[in-house]
Amino acid sequence: MPADLPALIRVRSRKVREVLDYLDRLAAEQAVLPAYFPQHLRAPRPGEILPFDTIRQQLLVIEERDRLNQAQARVNEQSRTRDGFEDERIYSPRYGELRDSEPGATEEKQPVTFRWDRRAVFRQRRMVILGDPGYGKSWLLKYEARRWAVEQAQALREQRLDLEELTLPVFAHLNELATAASIEAGLEQAVCRYWGKDQPPRFLAGLLRDKLAGERCLLLLDAYDEVSAPSREAFVRELRRFFDNHPQPRVLLSSRIVGYVGEPLPRGQEVELLGFDARQSRAVAELWFADQPEQAQSFRAVSRNQPAIRQMLRIPLLLNLALRTHQYFQTRIYGGGPPPEYFPGRRAELYAHCLSGLLILWREEKHATEEDNLAAHADLDRLARAAFVLAEQGLDIFRPLDLQRALGEDGEDYTPETSRFVGRLLARGVLVRTAVGGGSAPLMYLHRTFHEYLAARHLANRARREGWRAIEPVVEAWSWEPERDVILELLAGELDDPEPLLKHLANPATDGYFRGRLALAARCVGEMGETRKTGMADVVLELTKEVFRFIETRKEGRALKYMLDAGAGLLRGKRSPP
Repeated sequence: MPADLPALIRVRSRKVREVLDYLDRLAAEQAVLPAYFPQHLRAPRPGEILPFDTIRQQLLVIEERDRLNQAQARVNEQSRTRDGFEDERIYSPRYGELRDSEPGATEEKQPVTFRWDRRAVFRQRRMVILGDPGYGKSWLLKYEARRWAVEQAQALREQRLDLEELTLPVFAHLNELATAASIEAGLEQAVCRYWGKDQPPRFLAGLLRDKLAGERCLLLLDAYDEVSAPSREAFVRELRRFFDNHPQPRVLLSSRIVGYVGEPLPRGQEVELLGFDARQSRAVAELWFADQPEQAQSFRAVSRNQPAIRQMLRIPLLLNLALRTHQYFQTRIYGGGPPPEYFPGRRAELYAHCLSGLLILWREEKHATEEDNLAAHADLDRLARAAFVLAEQGLDIFRPLDLQRALGEDGEDYTPETSRFVGRLLARGVLVRTAVGGGSAPLMYLHRTFHEYLAARHLANRARREGWRAIEPVVEAWSWEPERDVILELLAGELDDPEPLLKHLANPATDGYFRGRLALAARCVGEMGETRKTGMADVVLELTKEVFRFIETRKEGRALKYMLDAGAGLLRGKRSPP
């Protein structure tokens, strides 16, 4: 035996251990679920897939596209968040033209959909996963990172492949890459995260470079929309340079629909995540209550009676939070509150219960004192003020210092008090970081709709203290901006007296040609609840008559379609002041 052979074997063994250590850490981190998930779902055995991985989401292939219309995407996002509506042709640039063209125009091709399974990653070498907040974009990328890490580690241990044959999965937040010196350096930092060190082992860094030069690398790049706008143009150029220099690795890149600009992945196929269908929603409920089938049945029964909520449950994140809310009502151990069979009938109610639950009620010990409840409401009101200020500034993603200022705390430095408050919200899952980076990493609310609900809550609180006139200028300004629709609809459910809001929006003297604010007022009614609608029967009746008068008298197709769509809660157009 050559004298240096044992040394070579030891080196080879050390390299394999380093790679296995990386893969194991990657798989373990991507398996972590938020604390509000049941324990039996959060603690699978080592190497075991998560139960939710058995639920395959449906995706839509975007066949024809030049560039997504950002204003239209915002309106569509609000409509889907509000109604669970899936417009399968929202991306087709010719859709509107076909609707208004001469008879005999060629119909578009039927949309192509597919279910995400083990073969999906091989459909295209490069793929962009698009979806609205809460639809599972990050979940899908983490699933692939975890699956590939587990399978490659197992094959390496069983000596079914060697290091040269190994496919290396790399999961990274694009915000992380945008702040790095280069894409290559950012990917190396992403690998570092699973070592807890400033630099990965020398061999692993070299292996990453080798894999990037070939096809045995899977890049999972999350949250392109969270890259800050000022640096995005330069970052897209850097991304395109990187992909031109590294054409062989497989790439999955995710982005929210709003914010997907610049075409960051050349020659990448764009696909959209669709919401859960009834079968998938039922499967999720059965997983939640795997050992309590009666609770799964109870959830289906109570949610079936709430049409507005039922549509929202197509959004995976909101479905899971609704299940947690139902579980709390079914298993709480102290008196007071609604009966166990209770389920929120309005969106604002559901969001309030979810946020309260995240802050205090869903603790592992399932106990909450009156002091705890008061503290939770105080935290929600502080968050509501901040959400309103951030919404005014157009900040869905914000720095900790932005949040501190929105909370009304002056100063250029991030204070210990704000740091503790943010830490508590992060621990409870109300806020999430959009990238790594410790205390300076950007933040966002767990779901965009929670941000909107809290902004509405602040406006309602202000109206209680100062009267309707105090918030009227905000309502007037925001009623012309379709992306604010959800805030104003939720406001109708939070106000003690929503009559001034409805009358303001429905006033024909201040509305536009297509009566967009009238349509918004009609949707506000749906958020008020049956008891309040009964108490305002005359106002609701007059509003309903006004909607039908408009439909009856405005015969031109565009106006008629606009009001019919708006009246159905599916507003896609853009209003403009008269």
